[in-house]
Amino acid sequence: MSIYPHAKEFRNLNGARHDYRFQNELSLWPDIVPNEKYIIRANEYWMLNDLLDIVQPADRDFYTAPLTLEIALSKNTPKPFAKQNNGQLPQNHTYYNDEKSDTELTRYAAWALVKEIGKKSPTTFFQEYFLNPKQPLEYISRKASQTERLVLRAQSKELTKQLNGIFYSLGAGSRHFAEFNQQKMKWLFYGKTKKDLVSYYKLLPNIANPKPDTIANPTSVNLQDYMNVRLLTAYIKAMKKIIAQWDEHPNLHDYQYLSDITYNAIKSLCIDFSCHDTSTLGNLTRYGTNTIEHWQRVRETEFAKNYINKKIR
Repeated sequence: MSIYPHAKEFRNLNGARHDYRFQNELSLWPDIVPNEKYIIRANEYWMLNDLLDIVQPADRDFYTAPLTLEIALSKNTPKPFAKQNNGQLPQNHTYYNDEKSDTELTRYAAWALVKEIGKKSPTTFFQEYFLNPKQPLEYISRKASQTERLVLRAQSKELTKQLNGIFYSLGAGSRHFAEFNQQKMKWLFYGKTKKDLVSYYKLLPNIANPKPDTIANPTSVNLQDYMNVRLLTAYIKAMKKIIAQWDEHPNLHDYQYLSDITYNAIKSLCIDFSCHDTSTLGNLTRYGTNTIEHWQRVRETEFAKNYINKKIR
């Protein structure tokens, strides 16, 4: 049985969902006829405090403020709908419940809020939960994982460029640069080189049976395209630590110091690549940040089309 991340959050979000039924409409109906079905309108909603308990933002008080909810709805509404009833969005999608001293949020308002929170802390899974109503955990987890991996891969590439810039500032040649990166990979993956990983996990489709006139070249594989969220997060943390320590001690700038701080930062992670099922994760090579951002905008626009006009009461 597969274990998916955020299973607890998924259960909590489902458990926190309520249906508001317009019971006052019943008074307008004739006497109920036995065995006859009546449809009572029901709008789903989440209580603001329940949602914040689950998402756990750093500045909770800030996100309970009515103005923050208005800003979240205004800022995160897709452009095609930005001017459509924008002034009415807070009234349509939020309702202060005096009885509970809490605010009710529609699915649309909940999504806008977790997206706003996501500008300061990771909320990708929560955004996907609200964007994909009635989808199972497995589906939402896959969507969230792909999005997170793409974002983290972009961050890791930028940090790699910075680290490479530090190395070249030392005036070392390309041979030393290759050795440095090979050593870094061995420290990270229990002594395995990139070639070992590519061959063992078949990260190149033609590694076992090269096509005619082609060479299966492990050096052309970017392992960041195969890392999952946990490994990318750990790798990024290590590179940030290396760069910070380098900047803090300008008087120690030489190759040995760079090697030492890289060893200490990477060795403390020492993550086994076998923990990451590359066959199901898939290769991110064909995806760019522009592509994922485009499709995210398309999905959010479709979501707004379906939910922006649904009022909470």
